[in-house]
Amino acid sequence: MDKMFSGNISRKIVFTQIVCLFGFFGALLFQQINSSKIQSTYMMSDGVTVCFSRLAQTYTAGLLKLTNSPYLKNDFIKRTEECFGQSTVSLENSLSNTFNESKDSLNQLMSGVHWFHEKIIAGPSGLIDSKHFGTQINSRYSKLEATKESIVSSLDKNLTKYLNLGKYALMAVFILGFIFLFSTIFLTMGEIKRRRKLQQIESVASQELLKGDELILDHVLQVVSDALLDVNLITTRDMFVKFYNNVVTGRISSFVRPSYIEKHLHEELVTPTQAKQKSSSERPVENAANEIVQSDLINVQLEDVLTNVIDSMAGYLFTRGVFLDLDIEENLWVQASKEGLEQIVFQLISYLSKGDNNEESSKKITIKASLKDQKVEINLINKSNVFNAELLNSINSPFMTDNSCLQIAKSLMNEFDAEIDFSNQFSHTGEQMDGVVRLVFEPGTREKRLMGIKKGKKKDLIRDMSN
Repeated sequence: MDKMFSGNISRKIVFTQIVCLFGFFGALLFQQINSSKIQSTYMMSDGVTVCFSRLAQTYTAGLLKLTNSPYLKNDFIKRTEECFGQSTVSLENSLSNTFNESKDSLNQLMSGVHWFHEKIIAGPSGLIDSKHFGTQINSRYSKLEATKESIVSSLDKNLTKYLNLGKYALMAVFILGFIFLFSTIFLTMGEIKRRRKLQQIESVASQELLKGDELILDHVLQVVSDALLDVNLITTRDMFVKFYNNVVTGRISSFVRPSYIEKHLHEELVTPTQAKQKSSSERPVENAANEIVQSDLINVQLEDVLTNVIDSMAGYLFTRGVFLDLDIEENLWVQASKEGLEQIVFQLISYLSKGDNNEESSKKITIKASLKDQKVEINLINKSNVFNAELLNSINSPFMTDNSCLQIAKSLMNEFDAEIDFSNQFSHTGEQMDGVVRLVFEPGTREKRLMGIKKGKKKDLIRDMSN
């Protein structure tokens, strides 16, 4: 009975191993498909973010009335719409029904972008008409931005779901692999134990055979019976026992002396080999980047740039209750392009003015600029609003951030070979107080200004200068 029970256990373990193998390869196949969905979702989310950052560049250029800006050219606008079109095709080709909401939102965004471009290039100058800006274009841009955030949020939810499914699939792979390995070890140990028992039986049989013809029948019965049981030949064992009993009781007239069998049966124990798995996941990397307008760096006066940007954003900041405080050294010049520097300041102020969306929180931005260690340092201080750790890690990483304002600022700063850094200020008690955006530029050459003209004779002018 014990041997029969052991045989049933072995069959159950083998069945479990087969199930584990099917489950293991099924989980690997599911993980491969899920990884493809994760990759597609990443690409679609990044594509929508990159396309909208191009739209934000056009919007900013129009708002600042940059007449010759390449962001207002038909070629740049056409490529922006093509960018959205490619994102739409990617979503349309998706077989998952979970993207239906994102598809509808992206179609609405495409229509809004087309309308926005038609309005922004209307007029002889190709600029935004200030009369229509506040009532139409500004409100429409806000709606487009909200639609974009909705699409990215929907894609992020799907991405989170796929990542969780991937974790569960990996857990299933490890669990099934562990069960398969444990069952294999269990079967191997049982087989080793069984073969050792057979070797012991063979040893006893060899000792009996050495006695020649005088075999002890009880020993023969014990050896053969145990051997048959160990190989699960239950019926054969019963037949032999019945035959033995007939011999002992004399019902068989003569006993044929068995011929000697080979003393040593050479059986090779087949050790199960462990298959080496090579899990290789190649994630094609898609490099998507904004078109950056290359321009020669010139000497730009910081005060003029800040004045122009603040004047353009006066209405925008007033409606959001944002106060600006300037603390700038006189006659500071930096090496940059005027349009690019205006874009950087505009995008950073736009981002900081959003704050934490808490109406009761203070919205005050202080801009400080000074010359330190042969560098022009500009600090934008967001009073009483700090950056959280997750945002700091995202912003300060070498990869592009999901925020379109920060994308544009970081891209242009890299073009100018300038430094940008985000951090929090701490009080003397160690409490985080303010968020700080630090910009570091190479200083430009200060222009010499004509203060006045004085006429007179040469000796009189020399005398006046010496005094």
